[in-house]
Amino acid sequence: MSWRDEFFFYKGYNCRIEHEYEEDNIKAWHIVVGPDGKEITADITPYDSSTETLRLWIDAGMPKRISSGPLHREDLEKMIYERA
Repeated sequence: MSWRDEFFFYKGYNCRIEHEYEEDNIKAWHIVVGPDGKEITADITPYDSSTETLRLWIDAGMPKRISSGPLHREDLEKMIYERA
């Protein structure tokens, strides 16, 4: 995993992954800005810094959390698989 901030464009969305460095860990925040300029923070685990996970979140329809914790890559893959 890369722990540097990422900026990319995907399916009409400006995407960024910003990192917060703490004494004992690093957290990644996943943010997308839509064509309307509205900023949305994805409810993805902050311990996943993968751009592919943020792409999966968009592909899954930008879902809200499904349990008490944030979404993981496996949750998103399952959502996409079940929709197919």
